[in-house]
Amino acid sequence: MHTSADGSEIRIEKKNYASHTIKIGKSQSQPNDEKFKNVFQRAIDNTVLETYLPDGSMTQTFADVVNNKKDEPQ
Repeated sequence: MHTSADGSEIRIEKKNYASHTIKIGKSQSQPNDEKFKNVFQRAIDNTVLETYLPDGSMTQTFADVVNNKKDEPQ
């Protein structure tokens, strides 16, 4: 396990398993001129888990902002 000096990234690695990086608080450094311009702005707690798979692909997991309000008839 490796943690960045500012605590914004935690990398977890184990032989024969996919590695993971937890990124925290990255949206502050991103431009905010569009709503949900990047995945970090969509994450409710501003935390994204990235999983790096053996085939070279990467997945991002996060708790998404969801509107639960049902459409009301007009």
